[in-house]
Amino acid sequence: MPKKHIVVEKGVVLCEHGGQAELISSVPNHVIAGDKPLYTDDFLGAVINGCTNNISVGGQCTSVASITSAITESNVSNKGKNYLLRTDGCQTDKGAALILVDPGQTNSIVPVKQTGASNLAVIKALEDAELNTKENILKEKYRIYPLRKSNKESRGLRGLRDFRVMKNYHYANGYTHERIVPKTEAYIYMTIDGITKEYQVINRGDYFRPQIEQVYFKDEDKILRRYLPVYEEGKKPELVYSNIKLVKPYTDVSKLTTKVVDFTDKSLSYVTHHKVFSKAVRHEQKEFEKEKLISIDEAKKLNKKYLNVVVHLEDLIGEVEDLYHDMESSFYRAYAHNKDFIDKVKERNAYAYSVAHFMDEVELNSKEKTNRDATKKKLKEAYYTLVKGLKETYLPYIMDTCRTRNYTWTIKNSQSTFVRMNAFVEHDVAMSYLQQMKTNASFLLSPMHVPISRREHHKYEYYNTFDGERLTHLKEECIREKHTTDYLCIGKKAFNYNVDKEILESVQGSSYQGEKQNHAHTMALLVSSLYFSGKHDKVIDSKYKDAIEDFHYSLQQLGAHPEFGEDVQKEINEKFKNSAYTKLFDYTNTTPSDTFIEDYEDLETVAKSCAFEWEGNDKTQLLKFTTLIPKDESFDFYFKKKTTTPKQYGEQLNKKLQDSKLKTILEKYASILENTKDKDTILTVLSMGYMLSASRTMFDAEVSQTSPFNANSAIMEFLIFISKTLQKLEASEHEVLYQDEIFKQYHKSIHGLILHALVKGYFNKKDFSTRANNATKNFLDVLAPQTAKTSKLDLTNLNGGSIDKDLQVKQATDKLFEQLKAIDGIPSQIHSAEDAQAKKDKKKRPGSKKNDHKIGLTNLRNSDHYKITIPALKGLSFLVALYQTGKIAKDYPKMTFNSLLELSASINILAKVTGEAAQSSKLLSANARALTLFKAMQNEKLIFQRVLTKLAIPIVIFGGYHQIASLDDEDYDAVVAISLKTGLTIALMLYATGIGEILVIGIAIELIWMKLSGYFIDSKLEVMIEKSLFYQNGRKSYLLESLSNDTKEYLYKGSNKNIKDIVLTQKPKDVRDFIYVNYADHKKEINAAFNYEISSIYAALKGVNIETSTIPKNYKSSQGTYSICSYMSISKDFYKEITRIVLLEDGKEIELDINKHELHKGKEFIDLLTHILIKDKSVLLEHSKKDTKLLLHSDTISLKYDVIYFYDDVSNYTNRSEGGSLKIIDLKPIPLNKDDCEILNIEGS
Repeated sequence: MPKKHIVVEKGVVLCEHGGQAELISSVPNHVIAGDKPLYTDDFLGAVINGCTNNISVGGQCTSVASITSAITESNVSNKGKNYLLRTDGCQTDKGAALILVDPGQTNSIVPVKQTGASNLAVIKALEDAELNTKENILKEKYRIYPLRKSNKESRGLRGLRDFRVMKNYHYANGYTHERIVPKTEAYIYMTIDGITKEYQVINRGDYFRPQIEQVYFKDEDKILRRYLPVYEEGKKPELVYSNIKLVKPYTDVSKLTTKVVDFTDKSLSYVTHHKVFSKAVRHEQKEFEKEKLISIDEAKKLNKKYLNVVVHLEDLIGEVEDLYHDMESSFYRAYAHNKDFIDKVKERNAYAYSVAHFMDEVELNSKEKTNRDATKKKLKEAYYTLVKGLKETYLPYIMDTCRTRNYTWTIKNSQSTFVRMNAFVEHDVAMSYLQQMKTNASFLLSPMHVPISRREHHKYEYYNTFDGERLTHLKEECIREKHTTDYLCIGKKAFNYNVDKEILESVQGSSYQGEKQNHAHTMALLVSSLYFSGKHDKVIDSKYKDAIEDFHYSLQQLGAHPEFGEDVQKEINEKFKNSAYTKLFDYTNTTPSDTFIEDYEDLETVAKSCAFEWEGNDKTQLLKFTTLIPKDESFDFYFKKKTTTPKQYGEQLNKKLQDSKLKTILEKYASILENTKDKDTILTVLSMGYMLSASRTMFDAEVSQTSPFNANSAIMEFLIFISKTLQKLEASEHEVLYQDEIFKQYHKSIHGLILHALVKGYFNKKDFSTRANNATKNFLDVLAPQTAKTSKLDLTNLNGGSIDKDLQVKQATDKLFEQLKAIDGIPSQIHSAEDAQAKKDKKKRPGSKKNDHKIGLTNLRNSDHYKITIPALKGLSFLVALYQTGKIAKDYPKMTFNSLLELSASINILAKVTGEAAQSSKLLSANARALTLFKAMQNEKLIFQRVLTKLAIPIVIFGGYHQIASLDDEDYDAVVAISLKTGLTIALMLYATGIGEILVIGIAIELIWMKLSGYFIDSKLEVMIEKSLFYQNGRKSYLLESLSNDTKEYLYKGSNKNIKDIVLTQKPKDVRDFIYVNYADHKKEINAAFNYEISSIYAALKGVNIETSTIPKNYKSSQGTYSICSYMSISKDFYKEITRIVLLEDGKEIELDINKHELHKGKEFIDLLTHILIKDKSVLLEHSKKDTKLLLHSDTISLKYDVIYFYDDVSNYTNRSEGGSLKIIDLKPIPLNKDDCEILNIEGS
């Protein structure tokens, strides 16, 4: 186990230019060797003095700007903070590396875990390393010190590294981000007189920028040196630096670029001693040659037994990595500097955005309504056709099928037959369709004649039940079908028909308990089984083909939307038209006059643009935030004059990535590794591909400069080589790779690059057609040339991932899907195996447990990563297909893509969290399932874009996941999958970030399940809209109502005013500015108002109604008789959500026991005054005078009520008996205040 010293205050840490960091400890009561040790936090931001860096190349280092997790170990800590052990990966504000010269003490040595910050590959390589022997040293004639040139600098060679994801790479202002350390193999092959020896290059220092003296060379005898020894005069060593390990006898070394060291060459460079240059991280090349190097004649005058030779080896890949490193560091220094301002803008606008975004989704604009009405009409007509066909053509066939399957009975003393349709209904398919109809198209299930349309004088109706007399027979709800006089019904038992065995197989745990009494549901089950199970295709006339497809796709395209009944929706829309929301909403698919919603959602992209391309003028930067900040707002954005910006680094990278020499070296590596199947080598190549192509900033403008699909890029052919190498692997070989983190990171990166290349957005317009052509014709078509096939429509599965009937869209989606799978080689094979298995299982129950297939791909197909990857690729393919076929331009002409890389990341995260939510669905309630999804998204720090929900991408992803899950999950429940898919799509529409996001998510989830259960309450919706933040037309808003709890003054239009004197205008910007400018001084009050508004919206939607009760409680004492009416009543459903009930009596908190309740007529009754001890009537009288408030709290909302008492003296003076009555006569809703939020521990309080 390696040992390390904790750095103390008198330690010495220098920047690479010689400036020294001031080490000041915040450790309270601990010293080591008389000095206080440093926490890692103490090092971040430390002042640097004495830096000599020239201002023309960036200026002097002044502080430590970033630190990494590599500087400490998890087992070296005190009071929850880690001690400083190293400076690996740390940088100054000018991007310079930091060097730990002396920890300041050697008394205290601590063991560190090898699984921690250390480079594991290096640790392993050093395990068997040996020191050089005196015998060898005495033989040395030359010591060759290999360096590399990189962007006008001399640096140490890149050494051996393991792949690592640094989760907490720290920058100033508390900002951290994930940083990838690529896996690197590094070798020097030295050939003398035809004999080649291998030296492994080992970096014992910083991952990215080691001191030159920290780079060692380990030979085949395991001897470790800082140089390469030459033992004879007159030799001309040939040196090759390689990032792949060659196979003995190293014949492939001739394919690589060779550096010949001719010791007779007068231009060869020497040094007096390696310490002249090796203490530094890098040297400016001209300065290095002028001040550090000497000639051969000067070296010989030293009269040493050996000469020290400096040789520069070519490392073009290293030059690319250096530029990427500098660009990434430069970008995140700027991003971290600006972060406080971005967070401030986000926080102060979160209230406004949450409300505006929510209301925007509740409102249904004219274009959306027209599209949905057209889809509904198509759906109704298709269903009418299918029902008509079933009743008029296929009913005898259905009944014969039931007879054949022995599930009919002849009624005694009658010619009629009792037909239970259970024998015909395919449970899994039928219940999936029925559930989708319930959630997306409940109007199809109304048991009545529903007019579809009027064409000339004809009225079209569909009859969604059988024609005939309804009656009860054998305790079954039946219809006596008028054409056959038979009794038709459905019983409780659920079956699927096994075609191979020709028997009905019972579906365990399932029944038609809820469908037995509903003939419209029975009809839906029969229609689904007849037309969509796939078991009756041979008897279905081709004239029904269009209706079948129209029904299937229209049902899915209706998707999920928090839509109310038509009349209510119309009233809601009318309300919005007369309010300030008209300026915020997109009514006619044109850009709204106030782009606040869009600008808030693009805030992260704007933050990246400010960090990527610095502006010298802060006012220019502030213009990007016009709708989000007041006019007089100011901020000093990150700007360093004469310092290279990330954009400028990108321009340098663009040239470097087109270098023909780089292309040549990559081609040579590909040639050498053409037939490799070695896991470690493939991981090295994957990591190399990632390093050369992956975005470091997740910003589209960067990738527009560095994309492997740019013209003349040297990288694309190498990526093709990687994919073709993966395609050659066997399943067992691929299975090992598939779970490796390198593999996952590489493919996530490639998918983002492809989306960036194929969909035009705001920041990738330049040279877009070139990238699109290269990505399509020269990359994807090369990897998967046979992808133009059309696949048969599978209408048995509503979770198939295909939601568009348009053949062009489907073909484009299928083609790209196959091509994307070909990138990593193996999924195409898995998919073929799935297709074969699906055909075998089609005759069995879909979703049941399969027999052991004994195919090599089974383990791979069952892996979590595969179940995430395939749905993500389906979502990605569908998005690209919608763009390429012009559907986006047609349906959403104003839609812009500002961050395609974030869209790709969102798709991957959605695929991941879908699996998590689906797994939890077996155990959790509906609300808990959806909450699981959102918590997972929060953990992933998802920046979700509504464009995905508008284009129905989540439906495709959810469907893709469930399609795979059904193949192997014995307990797979298609009905749960359908409802989960629908619900989560609604929730994603309403997803908002910022203060109180859990509350907004809670409302979104409630909307889901209220919609699924038809539980919308319409009575309070008018109030909900009129009092919302931007309505400002009549009623006092929730905001002002809440703030009016006190008499504080607020800043409004340049002057302080009492809140009760403020009337906000109808301009949404004025409302937002009011919140913005007052947020710092009144944060708790504004957050309380936000919670009040959100809670009120929830209560309105769900119809929460808290009432008093007249049920009395009577008490007797020696003094007399007393009566109290102190119960409140609450709905049973809402009571289940309540987690706290608090009374405030003259400011005193009284926590009530929520478990003490009584159920009566479907309502829960809770006694609010159980804490009163009644001795005489004075107790009641005194209590009636108390200022009493009631707080109800759940995970979703918090409500507050004013408790109104009435006291009545009912003493009987005739018989001298005392009496009194205390009643709670009203519970009046009132606003929450900041104190209430603190009592309830509400977020943001």
